[in-house]
Amino acid sequence: METFLDDTGDIKRTAASLRIHHASLHHRLCRIEEIAAVELSSGDDRLALHLGLKVARLIELR
Repeated sequence: METFLDDTGDIKRTAASLRIHHASLHHRLCRIEEIAAVELSSGDDRLALHLGLKVARLIELR
C-alpha cells in the first residue's frame, strides 16, 4: 500500500516496482478498500492512509 501511495497511485509503476502483474495489484487494492472501509479514489482517504503509514513507520509500529 505504501508503495502505491508513494507512486502517487500509479498502478503500472507500482506493479513494476513490486514486480507483480497490475491485475494482482488491483485485486490487492480492492481488498484493502474493503477491509479498511476506504475508497482509494478519494483524495482524503488516500491522504489519511499515507499519513497513517508514515507515522506508523516513524514510531515503529510496523
